[in-house]
Amino acid sequence: MKYSPSTGCFYLDNRACAHLPDDVIVVPDDQARAAMNARAAGSTLEVIDGALTITAPNAQQTLQTARARAAQRVRESAARAIKSGYVSVALGDARTYPSTPDDQSNLLSAHAAQTAALWCMDGSGAWDFAAHTPEQTAQALADWTAHLQTLQLKHAALQARIAAAQSPQELDGITW
Repeated sequence: MKYSPSTGCFYLDNRACAHLPDDVIVVPDDQARAAMNARAAGSTLEVIDGALTITAPNAQQTLQTARARAAQRVRESAARAIKSGYVSVALGDARTYPSTPDDQSNLLSAHAAQTAALWCMDGSGAWDFAAHTPEQTAQALADWTAHLQTLQLKHAALQARIAAAQSPQELDGITW
């Protein structure tokens, strides 16, 4: 295996590469695997005196990396939750409405138009493109807004816990 400090990349020995960087060094396969795993865990790689050296992150760097990963994990979970639908009683009984970005746009358009049909799923799991009066559309929008606000408040609270966490282990316990 070969490693280039200028690109930070590893190159396989058994592959012809027309344009290897000028600074590649040969690294034993087991050391290359260890270096890749260490880098994924937050270590940095340097070439010192022609040899690949792994530098473990300090506690602050480890905590910052763990915070960044936890924040990203929570952001992705919040995005999935926002797009996973919501429940509204706009038609008199509890129905699930879709909430992808397109569905959100359609709901706003339906509300502005004062009448429209919206997709919703009844309690038996059957989807229907059901007609809604202006009042029903307003109720579906109000229910969506309340649902979205709840998710945003949860997201903000989790991000605050992430910012206050004092250890990677504490961050591991912060989930959606």
